[in-house]
Amino acid sequence: DDIPVYTPSTGRNYEETMPIGDTKSFIEDLKRQIYDFNITPKQQELIEYLIGTLDDRGFIDRPLASIADDLLFHFNIDADLAEGEEAMKILQQFEPAGIGARNLHECLTIQLDRKLENCSDEVRKARLLLERVIIQNHFDVLQHQHIEQLVKLTQASPEQVAKAIEEISSTC
Repeated sequence: DDIPVYTPSTGRNYEETMPIGDTKSFIEDLKRQIYDFNITPKQQELIEYLIGTLDDRGFIDRPLASIADDLLFHFNIDADLAEGEEAMKILQQFEPAGIGARNLHECLTIQLDRKLENCSDEVRKARLLLERVIIQNHFDVLQHQHIEQLVKLTQASPEQVAKAIEEISSTC
């Protein structure tokens, strides 16, 4: 009936060296970030609902009209598309960058815009701008990784395009 206590052979108490895990959930962390913004109570309700609709990737893959219908039907919250769009834009300012995007294209765009906002190094900024051009204007070509075609479209060197693709791929 006794449960043996296992301790390391160093003589230290095992509990002292055991790390304490973070018990906050991802959803709780997102909801906590709401208070970092000056928003109305209705916007808070909308954002909390949007957080609840996130898929495994952190995307909102349902149309805002459908979400607005659910809000009205289940919670008696009347929100038009403009209010839903505004709530989504606020959510997309949360950490991690890209949360609340509707798809990979929008997620990458949000992440790059955030990096560009915080970048002061001109060389890095030029690389980020190339990545932004590729994602914004040539996303289909990027998905097929047609480097030669991206070189022609962006007028960048093959090395620059390859590095941009590598950076974009590591972001996903």
